[in-house]
Amino acid sequence: MSPRFDLIDIVRSLQRNIRSILIVAVLAGILGGIAYLVRKKKYKATSSFFVSNPSYMDRANLFRSNNSQIIDYFGSENDVDKVMAIANSDSMAKTVIAALSLDKAYHLSNDNPQGRNSLLNEFRDRINVKRTENATVEVSYTDPDATLAANASNEAVNAITEIFSGYQRNIRAKMELSVRSRFSELDSMIKTYTDTLAVLREKYGIYEILSPIRRNMVAGSIHATSTGTGRGIEEIQNIESIKDQMVIDRSELVSVINEFGATKTDKLPLIQPLSRADVPYNPSGPGLIVTVLLCAIIGIFFASLWILLSAYYRELIKANA
Repeated sequence: MSPRFDLIDIVRSLQRNIRSILIVAVLAGILGGIAYLVRKKKYKATSSFFVSNPSYMDRANLFRSNNSQIIDYFGSENDVDKVMAIANSDSMAKTVIAALSLDKAYHLSNDNPQGRNSLLNEFRDRINVKRTENATVEVSYTDPDATLAANASNEAVNAITEIFSGYQRNIRAKMELSVRSRFSELDSMIKTYTDTLAVLREKYGIYEILSPIRRNMVAGSIHATSTGTGRGIEEIQNIESIKDQMVIDRSELVSVINEFGATKTDKLPLIQPLSRADVPYNPSGPGLIVTVLLCAIIGIFFASLWILLSAYYRELIKANA
């Protein structure tokens, strides 16, 4: 048979034992305060930045002459995704660990696979990278050493900036190298065609400019000194037209090379810091008063639960008896 144990019985049971509940609450609060004072403090340092749009530094946008387009100078969600991938990569973690010698700070070996894995896990447990609703990125680092926390947060931003910008620099460097290689090829071919033209002019005794592009031939101005004058004219015209086109292509490549040289990634940063992490003064987590109150509330809850369960089972035993 189930005993009667309704809301009125619950209230009466709590009223009868209010003194015991308060004693438990006070003791829980004191224990919580002692634990707060004894435990090792941890400090959290936070820095933030936003991502610039890599498209705005492209030479086609900086040196456009006949087209107009609107470029958003803030990075898109895809750009922020790439930055988040870099921020959570081992490359970024290893860069910060090496820069700050965290292996010595955490007394972990960086000379063997097990030690490196433990060091990476320790770093990941302490760092937190998140994107905000304003498309910015926040980098937080928590450590008992307040100065180390600030340095690690700022160094993480530096590492992210270097990796993200370095990728863009590598792409641009390869593009510029490809253009310069093509320029060298054209320059070599132009020299070859120049030598060929010189030989043909000496062979046929034709020294006038014959290229149809220039359109400055004067009828009857050619005085050949050997046979095959007609063939010589055709050969010289063909070589001249090819050489002229190569000269035009080479001049265009010179302009492209100059544009690449004028747009340096280090002059147009892709990561714009909003705030640098300062050395935190207050430890992270709830303060002393909040900790005491939370422990007291938890003490009240469990003391009340114990009293109600005890009262219920006493009534159950009486009902069965």
